Amino acid sequence: MSANYLTTIKVTLPADRATVFTAMCDTSRYPLWNSGMKHISVTKPLEKGMQYQTETILAGHVIQAYVEITRLIPNEAIEFTSESGALSYKALFTFQDIDGGHTQVSCTLQFQFRSFVIDLARPVIESMAQTRVRGNLESLAVLIAQGGPAPV
Repeated sequence: MSANYLTTIKVTLPADRATVFTAMCDTSRYPLWNSGMKHISVTKPLEKGMQYQTETILAGHVIQAYVEITRLIPNEAIEFTSESGALSYKALFTFQDIDGGHTQVSCTLQFQFRSFVIDLARPVIESMAQTRVRGNLESLAVLIAQGGPAPV
């Protein structure tokens, strides 16, 4: 079995913690800020234990993922896990107030490759994952600034 890899990405969003948390729980707007996401099987607010399917374009390929919300603490943390496909992962997002009414979102991403061939490309995939998560959170910040999350 391949090794686990761990990386943390931190992004500051210009909104209060409750607004950022609510926006991240609004699955109906995920395709607006999750790069490459083409489909999500639910359009209701996240809740602990929720399971859903996504289809995302990554490097020109459609990737299907089956995701479960394994932790959800209002305004504090959201944890997603996926055990499907060539890559299994756990993403823990935490939210912290910072000066000026802004929120620091930290994403600790733990992932494991199920294929030795994919494992060889680990540095490239790690870099892509970091860039994608950072870009997605920056897109979420723009979406919030343009009018905030939809009511949940």
